[in-house]
Amino acid sequence: MFTFGGLLQAILLVVNGIAILQDTTPSTNNSKRPVKQFLAKMGWTRVEDENSLKGKIITMINSVRTILRVPLIIVNIVVAAYLLVAG
Repeated sequence: MFTFGGLLQAILLVVNGIAILQDTTPSTNNSKRPVKQFLAKMGWTRVEDENSLKGKIITMINSVRTILRVPLIIVNIVVAAYLLVAG
């Protein structure tokens, strides 16, 4: 059944997914170059036009990563505690 709580959990899941996207990760071997990840493989690391859809998506992903990091941690702790207590 569709509930408001289920909708909020789905939104939280999507925002968490956006927050963990990374452009690069440190290399595991001895080379100095980082390994390209999800966005870099698609060529979405640089914003050519901030008004395009691609530019707006990149800006949203970067802002979710930086601005919402601490609030997401707090919200995840509260939701996890609630789900453990309430079932």
